[in-house]
Formats: sequence, structure tokens, C-alpha cells
Amino acid sequence: MPEDTDRDLLQGLFSVLDMNSDGELTRAEWNERIESDLAFADANEDGRITLEELSNARENIGIGDALGLIF
Repeated sequence: MPEDTDRDLLQGLFSVLDMNSDGELTRAEWNERIESDLAFADANEDGRITLEELSNARENIGIGDALGLIF
């Protein structure tokens, strides 16, 4: 069922974001995850992500990182 697949995907993403596993997502948890994803993709460490850097980051992530890389 598509709804189950969507729910499973959302649960996986939520679990990655909910770093302390308390069942609630805080702004701090969200921001920490975004900062981590940006740092991962920012190949030249200039604090900015180009389309090329984002594309390269997506190609170079492992399956475990795929759930973690939200954007």
C-alpha cells in the first residue's frame, strides 16, 4: 500500500532527525541535522552549496547516509 510506504519513509526520516529518540522533533535537532548535511555537501568548505556539490554529495553517500541526507 502506498500509504504504508509513505509512512515508513516518514518514520525513517523522523527517526534520523529525532536525535535523542524522544518522539519529538525540536528546532535544535532540525538545525543540527541541516548543518551536518550542508557540511557534508560543501566540498570546498565555503559555506555555500552549489548544484554541482549537491549532485556530487548525493552520488557519494552510502545507503545509511541516504536517509540522513534530507535535502
